[in-house]
Amino acid sequence: MNYINVTYLLSSNKKFNVEEKAKRLAEELTIGSENNLRFNPKLKTYEGKVVEYLDFYEKDKRLYKALITIGFPLILFKHDIPSLFTVIFGKLSMEENIKLINIEFPPTYLDYFQGPRYGITGIRELIGIKHEPLLLGVIKGAFGLSSEQYSQVFFQMASAGFDIVKDDEIFFDEATAPFEERIEHCLKIAEEAERITGRKTLYVPNLTGHIDELYKKVEKGLKAGIKLFLINVVPYGFDVLQTLSQNLNAGFIAHPSFSGAIYQSDYTGIDSTLLIGKLMRLAGADAVIFPSPYKNFPHTKSMEISTALKEDFENIKPSFPIPTGGISIEKIPQVYKDFGTQVIINTGGYPYTHPDGIFAGSKAYRDLLDCTMNGVSTEECRLASEELDKFLKIYEK
Repeated sequence: MNYINVTYLLSSNKKFNVEEKAKRLAEELTIGSENNLRFNPKLKTYEGKVVEYLDFYEKDKRLYKALITIGFPLILFKHDIPSLFTVIFGKLSMEENIKLINIEFPPTYLDYFQGPRYGITGIRELIGIKHEPLLLGVIKGAFGLSSEQYSQVFFQMASAGFDIVKDDEIFFDEATAPFEERIEHCLKIAEEAERITGRKTLYVPNLTGHIDELYKKVEKGLKAGIKLFLINVVPYGFDVLQTLSQNLNAGFIAHPSFSGAIYQSDYTGIDSTLLIGKLMRLAGADAVIFPSPYKNFPHTKSMEISTALKEDFENIKPSFPIPTGGISIEKIPQVYKDFGTQVIINTGGYPYTHPDGIFAGSKAYRDLLDCTMNGVSTEECRLASEELDKFLKIYEK
């Protein structure tokens, strides 16, 4: 029988019997208890098993901890993430000091998941850039702008050589820049920018509204020429992403909004590498935004998330990592060193802080990334780029 193996981290200020705890979890999460077998012998087929366990003591925190891996028979699950969450962590999530760390899937189960439609290779083909890191800009502060004004913000980044420009994840008020209208304007502007730069720029609109509206918006966007859409996966649900990805010929950038409420604790919730990395990819995210290691309070598992998005995962394509937050202009060489070429660099709101405006800020990022890839130092690069030199001076004060 095939099993899905699930690993949990348990913490306690009191010593506990790890073997007994593991056996109890295997029973309670599947058949309830051994007593139930008397009334329904068929339950034996559904019974979980203890795969392994390891206990240890963290002296500095004075905590007894254990890693316990439980095997869940495949028969317990549908081929979707909601059934996974419900069985392996539904009621267990309400207990204290138990964190879901990892899930290992048998290949036979993964055969039912499409994963990313485009993935890293597909997104590169859409843009026509085979080996470089990609630059991503965000249209911020756009509330109240008309579609034409909105597209002009897009143009500032696209004409500076950005590869992807997306809506902000909090852009829900479309009263002055309706979905279809702003798509029309941005796609037209993208063609104009390509004539200037020789590079394609993808416009990525944010999906908003009730779930039934999302399907219609993706269809309308695809018809207009949009290839990628932004979706706030955790608020909408993993199954929404999986359904859209499998049923429509579209790609999706997954935003991690609200996920911090699930992964931030060291003792409860779901590990960020699993939640933002493996499961976003499994559900069909072609690219995934996650906290970078460059913020004032850096996310300690940024590199692990990036690895989970790219490493071998049977039939599931790799997803593009998009580290986000704290990537000010001078950090570009460090990002390139840490993440290499298989990364989309999210510049966030930083291009807006250039004293000469959004275009100058965006061009500074383009110039420094190009220099870095070609082995040119930041100091040499700023001699050839007025925009970069002026931007760097802000961080030298």
